[in-house]
Amino acid sequence: MVSSTTLLKLSRRPPHGKLTLGENLADLGGLWLAWLAWLDKAEAAHLDMNAKTDGYTPDQRFWIAYAQQWCTRRARAVAQPGAR
Repeated sequence: MVSSTTLLKLSRRPPHGKLTLGENLADLGGLWLAWLAWLDKAEAAHLDMNAKTDGYTPDQRFWIAYAQQWCTRRARAVAQPGAR
């Protein structure tokens, strides 16, 4: 995870993988918990996981929704931690 983070080109200066490791692991853990909750909810609702809506399965729509949140415009202070 350290080397993957360091390879990102988010700004002129890439993030330092070792310095952001704790936050990255916490984000991954939160995403994993959200995924597990989604699976529980889908099972409880007897959701057909093979049914497609607009060409996508429920699993695919979960990941698309997650990815789309990274496509929103963010304030500079949020996009670049430490910026004032």
